Amino acid sequence: MEVLHKGKLLGGDIHRIFSDYYLSQNMTVQGLSKTYLHTDSKMWFDLHLAVEVGIQVRGRSERTMGNNTRIVGPGDVWFVGIFERHGYRVIEQPCEVAVLIASPTVLAGLVLPEMPNCNWMEIFALPPRERPQTTDDLRPTILDLAWRIQRSVAMDPGPEVLMRRLALIELLLLFMPRTRKRPARASQVPEGPARIAPAVELALENRRLVLHDEAAAACGMGRHQFRRAFQAVLGIPFAKFALHHRLEGAASEIAYTDAPTKAIAASWGFTDESHLSHAFAREYGCGPREYRRRHQTS
Repeated sequence: MEVLHKGKLLGGDIHRIFSDYYLSQNMTVQGLSKTYLHTDSKMWFDLHLAVEVGIQVRGRSERTMGNNTRIVGPGDVWFVGIFERHGYRVIEQPCEVAVLIASPTVLAGLVLPEMPNCNWMEIFALPPRERPQTTDDLRPTILDLAWRIQRSVAMDPGPEVLMRRLALIELLLLFMPRTRKRPARASQVPEGPARIAPAVELALENRRLVLHDEAAAACGMGRHQFRRAFQAVLGIPFAKFALHHRLEGAASEIAYTDAPTKAIAASWGFTDESHLSHAFAREYGCGPREYRRRHQTS
């Protein structure tokens, strides 16, 4: 089943960032290259299921992740976690960026024989203020990776996906030593992202409500062990992850189809239209009807 992720409009002072993008089983990592020729007085915000790694190539921008805001210049990197509200404002143009957007399954299920216990999601699970930042010795390497990302955007379909995945791994490897060290814990069940990958796939492959116990069983864990493992790897509880996936799917249909909200609610595992509307308003700051109106007039 193809999983669709799209950038979304948020409530409040609304601005949309980037073009729509698609992630699927065959397109697990998207690359974006963009140059802004005008400065902004307001922030543009986004929210998506995928994780994001961005590189500032030229100019400067103000970046907000969660409750943390900082200025980034050439060679600086930012990391955005799953369903993390983030935004940007161009403050020096021309402002050129290279961005990788990846499905969480790419990293949650990644196991390399050279680093079997590596948690590739660890950086994204850190609080925004604690995520690593570029040091001067890394800037040339990071700018070279940005060039490779930009080159992959212009390539024909096929090898460019692998190039982006390799660039993503290289970027994370550069910063991994700068993340917090986890104390070793004795356990009969191996820890790490590979252990929770079945639950991630189960949630993303279904429109229905996936229960916590069902997800734990898919990973061969007990309820409490699964709760701890999932939170440690992805930084959010499984229930929140699964709910956001269903809300994102419903939001895409609300914005880009004329299907009745009642039918969309049933299709995405919500009890009824009222249930969807309440959950939708908490996430997007407006109801489904207003969300559809904003997209149709944007």
